[in-house]
Amino acid sequence: MVDSETGEFNAMGYNVFCKFVLDADPSIRPLDEVLIVDQDDEFLACGKAVVGSDLMRGSRSGIAVKVREGTTPSKRDPEGIDEDKN
Repeated sequence: MVDSETGEFNAMGYNVFCKFVLDADPSIRPLDEVLIVDQDDEFLACGKAVVGSDLMRGSRSGIAVKVREGTTPSKRDPEGIDEDKN
């Protein structure tokens, strides 16, 4: 679970940083596929965990999740088209 303010960026496809993780399932391990939700349990994005849940919750630096896809088109790619995938 991430903060609602930073969750907007995750929904646009930006990675989740550990310092913004409010809670994480204790069973998450590095390389697990995970869902990112906000405090209202709204689905924001999906991606791959970089670290386990203990570090996600306890660390103040580093990437927690590499986001694969968000629910909102990013400002970098407003039409939702990734040039690398075409």
